Formats: sequence, C-alpha cells, structure tokens
Amino acid sequence: MRQAVDSHAKGDQAIGVLVAVHRIEPAAGVEMLREVSQHTNVRLRPVAGMVIDWALGEFLPPSVGRELEAALRRRVGAGDDSDQPG
Repeated sequence: MRQAVDSHAKGDQAIGVLVAVHRIEPAAGVEMLREVSQHTNVRLRPVAGMVIDWALGEFLPPSVGRELEAALRRRVGAGDDSDQPG
C-alpha cells in the first residue's frame, strides 16, 4: 500500500513539473510520461523520478530528454524550445 501511495505521489509531482515548465494541461503531462516510458522501455515510476530530479537540477538521461521533447512537440508543436528538457 505504501509503495502505491509513493508511486502515485511521484507521478503527480512529475506531472506538476511538466505542467509548470511547459505550460500544458495535466492530462497532457500524464500522456507525456506514458509515452516516454513506452518509448524508452523504462517503467513509469523511474521516468517520473527522473523528471523530478531534472527539475531539481539533476542530469536527465539523453534518451529520456529526447522522448520528452518529442512528446511535447506532438502536443504543442515545434515552437520556442527554450523550455525543453535535456
């Protein structure tokens, strides 16, 4: 039960990071995390942790950064990339 609560909280925090940084809707943040998880073959919880760590100034693995950028482009189109992760 505790692991489920922690996992849910981590996912919510990562969605919040994506919403704040990229000015997207929460549903788009959820989909972005899912897509990154699927395209990198990394489970959702570790992807969420990487996004949170990135927001705190840590290194974002290049494969995850590329997939986040691609997922964002699919949602908002290619525009100003100054907010792009990586």
